[in-house]
Amino acid sequence: MRAYSPLVMWQVACTYVGTVIGAGFASGQEIVKFFSIFGISGIWGTFAAGLLFAVLGGAILKTVSNFGIKDYEEYIAFLFGTRKSRVINGLITLFLFAGLAVMLVASGSLFSQLFACPGWVGFLITALVLYGILLLDLEGVLWVNMLLVPGLIVLCVGVAAASLVCYPKAPAAVGFEVNLVGNNWLLASVLYVAYNLVLGTVILSSLGHTAQRGGIRGVMAGGIILGILAAVLCMALFCQGEPVIRQELPMLAIAQQISPWAGWAYSFVLWVAILTTALSNGFGLLKKFENRVAWPKAVIAFGIFIPTFLLLGWRLAQAVAVIYPLLGYLGLIFLAALVVNIIKPQKYL
Repeated sequence: MRAYSPLVMWQVACTYVGTVIGAGFASGQEIVKFFSIFGISGIWGTFAAGLLFAVLGGAILKTVSNFGIKDYEEYIAFLFGTRKSRVINGLITLFLFAGLAVMLVASGSLFSQLFACPGWVGFLITALVLYGILLLDLEGVLWVNMLLVPGLIVLCVGVAAASLVCYPKAPAAVGFEVNLVGNNWLLASVLYVAYNLVLGTVILSSLGHTAQRGGIRGVMAGGIILGILAAVLCMALFCQGEPVIRQELPMLAIAQQISPWAGWAYSFVLWVAILTTALSNGFGLLKKFENRVAWPKAVIAFGIFIPTFLLLGWRLAQAVAVIYPLLGYLGLIFLAALVVNIIKPQKYL
């Protein structure tokens, strides 16, 4: 048994958090669509999501470690069997392409708002940075997350807390039209975990070697961090009300309200969030196609960005409102299979 390592635990925790905290989360769009619209009940939803992330993520890592699973395709075959896994793997490939495209769309929105430039500028700049990091493989993903995610967490919490202290407001009702998430806070929370856990599994299934060195503790810590962070952002957003929530990047609007410097700092946070989640999507696609074609890594890494141009003209709010809930409903299939396997003790013998 390998010795426990706090560094490994922290790397895994940061990678798990960084996988989930994309531009949709850090911008506030995901928090609004899945939690803040339910008011106080949305806070309970964030805690439920954090608990599910911790428990289910820990179970995934334990399984891939116990059975020597090396990547997410092996794990999907373990859950569904060889025949069904082909269909599920096809759906996950769509998940990954959609997630990568949404992150690049978010980057375009961010650069456009900050620098008054066309959205494709931010889209291409971020794609080039991601391309360079993907060539470093898994170690590059782990180290980038470990170095960037702590700052991301601190600034997200700092801006949300400052808005509650400096601009205290009573929680306001938010009059949103019927949306794909539905009108039940618990369903919304489960949908949120469902689509994020698909992406989380892509990364966790490659980290089985970390389980005995602190990986499982790291995953569970990451889930708790996600729940707390979502709760703080949720409270800040629904206390600000519709003038802020209706904006394309609501958390950035709150930061700019605090001070111009806070706005610029939070802009960097958003870009970091884009990078960390897009890396997880890109890494999953890279591993998938490396197992199928004997092309150089540089060529494969370049190719995975080509389909993302289909979303080049989209806005972030549009992408989050349409694509993410649909991915959540598809993710329920995966979530159900995961829960069934957790409650079957013979699976872990």
